[in-house]
Formats: sequence, structure tokens, C-alpha cells
Amino acid sequence: MIVGYYLSLEAPSTTSVAMCIASCILSKKRKLIELDIDAEWQVEGIMDSVHTDNGPDFRTNHISKACLKYGIHWEYRPIGGARFGGHIERMLGIVNLEMHVLDGTTFSNVQQRGTYDSAKQACMTLKELEYYIVYWITKVYHQKKHSALGTSLIVKWEEGVWGTKTTAGTGLKERVSDEDTLFIDFLPEFEATIQRTGVQKDNLFYFADCLRQWVNSIDPEDNNRKRKRKFLFKRDPRDISQIWFYEPYSNTYFKVPTAKREIPPISLFEYKQVQNYLKSERQDVQNQDEIYKAILHLRDQLNQARSLTRKQRRSNQRKKENAKAITQLSEQNQSKKAVVSESLQTSDDLWSTPLTAFDDLR
Repeated sequence: MIVGYYLSLEAPSTTSVAMCIASCILSKKRKLIELDIDAEWQVEGIMDSVHTDNGPDFRTNHISKACLKYGIHWEYRPIGGARFGGHIERMLGIVNLEMHVLDGTTFSNVQQRGTYDSAKQACMTLKELEYYIVYWITKVYHQKKHSALGTSLIVKWEEGVWGTKTTAGTGLKERVSDEDTLFIDFLPEFEATIQRTGVQKDNLFYFADCLRQWVNSIDPEDNNRKRKRKFLFKRDPRDISQIWFYEPYSNTYFKVPTAKREIPPISLFEYKQVQNYLKSERQDVQNQDEIYKAILHLRDQLNQARSLTRKQRRSNQRKKENAKAITQLSEQNQSKKAVVSESLQTSDDLWSTPLTAFDDLR
């Protein structure tokens, strides 16, 4: 049973691990409504444990802290114990096979891909791909009979939760009362001092009223009273136009937007491109106005490229349709010529057939 997922164009990282765990815990109803998929995916609640391999993505401080807060036990695969990953590897293999039938697949290796142009054949947006995957999970994968179980995954899951005539079920897991806080708990974190200009991270400045009382705060553990105090912040790489400040007195997260409010929602990936562009143009990478202008400029270029791509696709489609129509017309003409030829041949045969004598003149 697939209990959650995280889909991204980014390489696997601590962020993808944290987001996947949050997805496993949180209700899927909001996502199904967002994707307009009429399906059941009643899997939510805080798990007892998480089993992973020993990759560095699974050994991070902020994930460990979040799991500790919610009582989740983290178990690492024994060194050399690849056999313990059989179930998840099998499931991922099935997902990969399903994805490889889509246009734009990169296949499993270079040999399989050959001369296939994956980028040119790609035809789905990330949101469309997410719809396809979630639909497949809920409507196909969970519903079909599993060869090893002898029944579907959804039926086996329900038996595990509610029990059978011979086996007691585990019951529903504890649900999260504050989903927003749980989501933020699993986000990547960083520490920073709070200046008069706010908080700086990757050349972006953030400010909100909740920060005012902490401006230029001194670290209480510094006996010399010189070192500035660092505070905990959380950031979602999918939208860095805002961060979350963990207020130490109330133990509550407060949203902190960029100091320049005009900066739109932007992913960390896109923002890195903006920074590279500013460097290439020898502009000030910390100037918030220049950052804002660069975002608009690069997005405008992207929109123009998309427009040209759409025009090219329409042109290619017209060419295909015209070629198909010409082929059909040619085939029709060839068919008509064959019929006419057969008709003429039949007529010639008629006149060359010898007449049979008869004497009935009535």
C-alpha cells in the first residue's frame, strides 16, 4: 500500500524525504480534491516507525527532530542488508514501468533510450504527471490483485486496520490536529540572526512585525554579551517568497514574507537561476529591486519561449494533419482508378463475348 508520495523535478534530498513523510501522515482528501480525482485514499496518521537505507538524505538533524517530536521511531537497514528493501524496490520498479510508457520517458538507461529524444517527446506538465500518478495509485495499483497477497492492496490494508475473523486489527493511527504545524516541522531549517533589515537568507531579505522584539538580540548563553542570538527558521524550497519563524516564547511558527512584498512565489530552483542571471549581467545579487526585475524578465522570456513552442507544435500538428489528408486523398484516388479500370475492363469483355444464336423474335 502506498501511504504517501512526493513528486519533484529536483534530485532526491532531505527536502524530498521530509515532504514524503509529511504526505504519509497527512490526509489525502485535500490533494484528491485539488487534482479532481474521485477516489478513496484513506491513509493518514502518525506511523510507529520508518524504515530506510543508510543514505545521507535520511540522516539529517531537522528530520530526526521532527520524528522525535511526533514519536516516530527511525530504523536504518543493516549494513549489507539489501534484502530488507525488497518490497519498496519492487513497488518502485512497478511505478517506473508505468512511467516508461509515457511520451518523454528517459528509460532506465542510455542503451534503452538509444536515439529517442526524451525532451522533444515530452508532453506533460508536472501537474498533469501528478494527476496521472495519483489516479494510477488510487484507481489501479491499490485496486488490482497482488500476486503475493492473493488480494488487492486496499483490501489487505483494511484487514490490517480493522482486523479479520481470526486476526485483530491495529486500528486507526493517531491523526494530526494541526496539519500546518506538522508540515512546517518537517521543512528544512536554518538559523539566523535578526537585524534591523530583518532576516537574510541566500540574498533575500525577510521581515514581519513578529521579528521586531528580537532585533539585534544577544545570545543568552554568551557570558560576554557580544554574540548575536540565532533563531530557528523553516523554509519550503518550493516557495521561498516566505519563511516561518519559530518564536521561542510561544513555541509557535509565524509566517515572514520577503521584505520586498512584490517578489512573487518562487521556488529555490528558479531563484538560483535568477541569481546566476544577475551574476552573468554583473548586477548586485543582493539588491531586492534587481532580484524582482530579474524574476519578471526571466519569466517573460520563458513565456515567450512557451508561446513559440506552442506555435511550433500547432504548425507540426497541421503538417501531420495535412500529410495525413493528402495520403488519404491519394489512397482514395488510387481506389477510384482501380474501380474505373475494372469497369472498363468489364465493358471490353462484354463486347468481345460471342453472341449466341436464337430465333425467338417475340
